[in-house]
Amino acid sequence: MMLSWPDRNQTWLLVNYVAAVAVFYVASFFPEERLWGFNWYGFFGWYGPLVLLALGLLAPLIVAARDKRPGADKQVGGRTGTYVFGASLVCTLVLIGFVVFHGRTHFLGDGYQLLAWVEGGKHLKPWEGGAFAVQRWLYAGVGGGGEADAATALRLTSWGSGFLFLTATVIGSFRLFPDNSRRLLTLLGLASGGYALLFFGYYESYPLFVAAVLIFSLTGLLIAVGHLSRAWLLPALALAAVCHIFSVGLLPAAAYLLFRDTSPGRWIARRSLRSKIGLVIALGAVAASALLYAYYHSFFIRFVVVPFINDRFAVEGYTMFSRKHLLDYLNLLVLLLPAFPLGVLVAARTDWRTALSRVDIRYLLLLTGTTLLMVFLINPGLGMPRDWDLFCFAGVPLNLVFYYLLLTGSNRRPAFRAAAYLSIALGVLILSPRVISQALPEKGLAVFDAYADLDVIRSYNGRYWARRYFEKLGDQTEALRRSIISARALPHEGWSDDAFDLAAAGRREEAKDMLRRVVDYAPCDYYSWSNLGNLYAQDKQYDSALAAFDIAVALQPFNPYINDHIAQVYYALGEWTNAEVHWKEALEVEPGRYGAVLSLIELYQRQEREQERDSLLLMLQKVDSLPLDILGRLTTSAVDRRAWDEASGWIERSVRMGLDTNVARQFREKHRELRSRP
Repeated sequence: MMLSWPDRNQTWLLVNYVAAVAVFYVASFFPEERLWGFNWYGFFGWYGPLVLLALGLLAPLIVAARDKRPGADKQVGGRTGTYVFGASLVCTLVLIGFVVFHGRTHFLGDGYQLLAWVEGGKHLKPWEGGAFAVQRWLYAGVGGGGEADAATALRLTSWGSGFLFLTATVIGSFRLFPDNSRRLLTLLGLASGGYALLFFGYYESYPLFVAAVLIFSLTGLLIAVGHLSRAWLLPALALAAVCHIFSVGLLPAAAYLLFRDTSPGRWIARRSLRSKIGLVIALGAVAASALLYAYYHSFFIRFVVVPFINDRFAVEGYTMFSRKHLLDYLNLLVLLLPAFPLGVLVAARTDWRTALSRVDIRYLLLLTGTTLLMVFLINPGLGMPRDWDLFCFAGVPLNLVFYYLLLTGSNRRPAFRAAAYLSIALGVLILSPRVISQALPEKGLAVFDAYADLDVIRSYNGRYWARRYFEKLGDQTEALRRSIISARALPHEGWSDDAFDLAAAGRREEAKDMLRRVVDYAPCDYYSWSNLGNLYAQDKQYDSALAAFDIAVALQPFNPYINDHIAQVYYALGEWTNAEVHWKEALEVEPGRYGAVLSLIELYQRQEREQERDSLLLMLQKVDSLPLDILGRLTTSAVDRRAWDEASGWIERSVRMGLDTNVARQFREKHRELRSRP
């Protein structure tokens, strides 16, 4: 028995539960404070806190009444048919909830941005390419006919991920426990975790990843208890890997299971406890040193990790050990595991000497610890209240280790059973207002507005989509009101416009000063860093341009525009290899970026790489609707190479695309070699 908990003394359990409800109740009176993990009922007016209090206090009364029923202490049997019926009923009800209460506003995360990407077929986050491929496949399957079909594809992805999550939980619980009561409690516990909001028609790429993390977690646990072969771990890991790059957080736990019974693993197992602790400290020191080195030598890593100190790139003083970040982290833990206060009690009552001798517990703790550490280190680009969906994958192992510790070997003890019931009640209690707020547009907007005020600068993109939301509804008054609010909250956007005006008027140094003011105020604004780099490049200040572009591309990796600009600078410097690399990177993200193709054609021409040049030209010839400016550049390029037949062909295509025939005639007259060609 890993847990020590008197059967007849459940006082601490009740105290912890009531304390949790009390915290949620008090927090609900402060909906605009940085208590976003607790205060959702505050968005429902005066009645929200009362509903919370009523439901919160009703749950222990129901549990107590259930435990007093005759035969309540008896363990429920493990008949497969009974479990299938019970699990099917639970899953059906939950799936109906996913559909009925699906989100109708999508301001948390990048919901509206992703909607535009799915419709347009362009995605600037290749590290979640597998999930986007599924969304695009569904988009094509439902017709591929615009925004409505893109919305349907995203909802289907969300619901399908929820179905996959529930199915994996049903199967995993069946294999883990011999009795139906613990199977169903595990199903209910995992289904009520804070990440479950992703399955209510949520627009994001993360629902599939969360389902994949659960599949990996349960597969590893079944391997650890001897129910599956280790070979099953690799496809589960691969599934998570294609969904999101954060699957690297699963590697330590995977390595533990895969190498535990190998010669090196057995050698480590034979070492003393002191040696093992020393090894862990040494590995931690090496990892920390590598992170520090990368942090100070790579802008990309620097922006991925929460700033260690309040330096020039810290946004609104948000650093790793600032009050904001620590409070955000606590909020996230409670949001993902609302039974977190009971989790503290479970941890205090656990016999860790016995627990740590078990492979399954070591695996779960390693998985939970690694993913939670990742969440602590990774910089929330939108602010953690809005980036909760990016980080919620860590809630899967957190909930799994909590319910597994609580239920393993403990089903006959009333205290443990009551703890499981009350934990599920807390999960439902916190999840419900979050689901309802996303299903009611006015509540979803209220939540977003509160979060936008918590992280003003990070929410500039969300404010844009909020304005677009009202413009599409035809409510121009509200759209204008929000534009005015955004202009006051985000003055750097106006400064960027002023910089453009100054540059257009020839006051280039003043324009640069204005853009430097912008990036000092909003260091996460990649667009302004890129514009600053463009001004430097136009004035042939190439070193300064590359420095600004390096920051811009680190903030927005794989952006085709920035890579195009960087390539142009390298081309001007004569560093053709670097120019080629960046033009190709731009084309990987946006294959239809024909300006980059033309630049590569010019580069290959100068390097006399005729085969590669002709290959690109052949590719362009197969494109039906090239823009007129691209056709013009192709015509000029052909003339420069004295490829008269090719130039004549581009002119004819330009006329078909709408070029004035007089312009075409004048061009032919200018080059006598073209006069006799059709």
